[in-house]
Amino acid sequence: MKILSKNTSDYISSTNVSYIKSIFNTLSCNFLLTDCMAEWEQQLSDAEIVDLDSLLHEMRRIKSPIELQFMQHANDISIAAHYSIMEYCKPGVNEAELEALFYYECMRRGGRFQAYDPIIASGNAATILHYLDNNGVCRDGDLLLVDAGSKYHYYSSDITRTFPVNGRFTSRQADLYNVVLEANKAVIAMVRPGITLGDMQQETIKLLTEGLCALGLLQGEVDSLIEQKAYVPFYM
Repeated sequence: MKILSKNTSDYISSTNVSYIKSIFNTLSCNFLLTDCMAEWEQQLSDAEIVDLDSLLHEMRRIKSPIELQFMQHANDISIAAHYSIMEYCKPGVNEAELEALFYYECMRRGGRFQAYDPIIASGNAATILHYLDNNGVCRDGDLLLVDAGSKYHYYSSDITRTFPVNGRFTSRQADLYNVVLEANKAVIAMVRPGITLGDMQQETIKLLTEGLCALGLLQGEVDSLIEQKAYVPFYM
């Protein structure tokens, strides 16, 4: 029995046959084509067509040493590009300039392609999920959200950071930033075998809700607020 992906027999028997025939005809090897087609037909007649998704999913869960190297390098490239944006950013700069800088810094380090379209969002645009205009002017006193990551040998990085355009948080901005930062640190510390993504998400919601209450942005019992999903307007 041979394991093939869905529609493999259709793919081999229809999509590629004309192309394969043209190659064999060009090489005047029709006798080889006849033998190959007969062998394919025999193989496919005994094949069980199964979906490989479940097997591939399990293979992706544990990374080999070389995969870990690729993943680390993809992140190293992205980290350097994020730092470059932080250093370059100032009031009056256009988001598009920062996007171009991110591409440049990634490419010169070997990150030819992006893992996804960069999000460079300043001011109110930072609250728009998957904002892609990247054409606003960064203004004094605003925050800038950068969600961008490079790809290296098909392994992707994904980094999001928010920082002040002028390099200085206001008191209120710092308070909110620290609520998110402390939640981030606490959830990272949770990571160990047996902990699920759901566990970490629930802890994140709890910590953020507690922080919002401490800042006076939410009022009430934390458990009740979570049950009511009162945190949702602040949560992305």
